[in-house]
Order: sequence, then structure tokens, then C-alpha cells
Amino acid sequence: QDMPTLGVCRGEQVLSIVSGCDFMQHIPAYYEEQGKTYDDTHRMPVGAPNRTYARHDVDVVETGSKWLYDIVGGTELKNVSSWHHQAIAGVEGTNLTVVAKTNVNGIDIIEAVERQDKTFCLGVQFHPENDLKLALYDGTPEKALCDLEVCMNFFENLISYAAK
Repeated sequence: QDMPTLGVCRGEQVLSIVSGCDFMQHIPAYYEEQGKTYDDTHRMPVGAPNRTYARHDVDVVETGSKWLYDIVGGTELKNVSSWHHQAIAGVEGTNLTVVAKTNVNGIDIIEAVERQDKTFCLGVQFHPENDLKLALYDGTPEKALCDLEVCMNFFENLISYAAK
């Protein structure tokens, strides 16, 4: 129906599944299968003191991005809020384009995809809404470690495309 869409975390995962992507059911197990170690970059381990969102940086693909590069305003988004143990493993044979990733111990984790044949269809594996909640709802902007203007850009773009 070409409805403007922003899929966040599980929303990006659902977008990938219905598009036919290869999928990692459990990132730590995937790393183990590859003979690599994983450092919980994307989700703090169960039992961690003060467990909350993990933080990491995301590399944005400049060429090939229809929306994400403009939303972020560059090729790196620092300190995204992350809480997942699954991820897209590959988009080959689908209508999705990888537009962001994180490399952990030599393995790329897909962080964002776009369906560029639609008006606006962007999926991100991280949580821009968390930093906005910390700053605007909780009144603790010092805990919002990701750029708040960029975090707001995700939702302003969705609203802008939806209003057309």
C-alpha cells in the first residue's frame, strides 16, 4: 500500500522477515558458529547490574542510502540505544538495501535497511525513541547519549512523508 513506514528494532526485523531476508536467530550463537567471540554490543547480558540499553556506534552507508544518510547527516551515528539479540544476516534476493551496519570482531551486523521503491520505508535495529524519552519524558537529557536532533529526525521524516 506504500504507507510511509519506520520500523524500529522488532519492526525492522519483521520488515526483513516478510521481505525474505536471511536472519540470525541469536547473535552470540551466530558468532560462535563463525569461530568468533561476541561482546554483547547489542544487548547487555541478563544479570548485568543496572541492565539497560547497550550503546554502540552505527556506520551509515553514504552511497546507496535514500533516507538514512540525510536523517543522520553523515556516515556515523554514535551511542545508539540497542537492545536485541537477533539481526538481519543478509538481504540478497530481496527488495531491501542495507544502509547501516556495525562491525563487531570482523562480522558486520546490519543496523538499517531501506525499501527504496516505496515513498518512505526505513527499518533501524536501534532505538532512537529511547533517547528522546530520556530527554523529553523522563527529564534526564544527560542520560540521552545519542544526538537528540538526529533521533527526532527519524520521526519528523516519518511524519513528513505521512502528511503528503
